[in-house]
Amino acid sequence: MDPAVADPLFRQLKALGAELTAIFNTHQHSDHVGGNQTLIEHWTGITVYAGGLYPQVPHYARVGVFTEL
Repeated sequence: MDPAVADPLFRQLKALGAELTAIFNTHQHSDHVGGNQTLIEHWTGITVYAGGLYPQVPHYARVGVFTEL
């Protein structure tokens, strides 16, 4: 959620032996979306869930306010 930069997430996922399947952004400030492009380029086909517009993202799901998860 809200990847400001990609490198710490890459390291943590590698340590866990995990793959990224989606990105959840709470809003479009750079400290919340700064790592998106790098992550999208590495894991092609992942979905970005966000409230803002991301025309550059091939798999984008526009969402509203979350009330329950």
